[in-house]
Amino acid sequence: NYALGNLLFKAGRNILAKSRYRNAAEVVERIGDGLTDPETKAGFLERESMLELFARVEVGRSGSHIRFLRPLRAAALLVL
Repeated sequence: NYALGNLLFKAGRNILAKSRYRNAAEVVERIGDGLTDPETKAGFLERESMLELFARVEVGRSGSHIRFLRPLRAAALLVL
């Protein structure tokens, strides 16, 4: 979904791209939900690639993944 989102974005099909990014973010969040160790979960969800994905989804809409992020990282994500 993420790769398809990138292709769609480059083709100027932003609405479809955001839909693909949203689907990819949902998969990442489900994986994060399954991680029980807080450090592992934070490390997974705070990877630069994950933050970039979440930024492309528009955090302001759902923001559900923010519950996993430390406050400073969440603030940095909102600035992206």
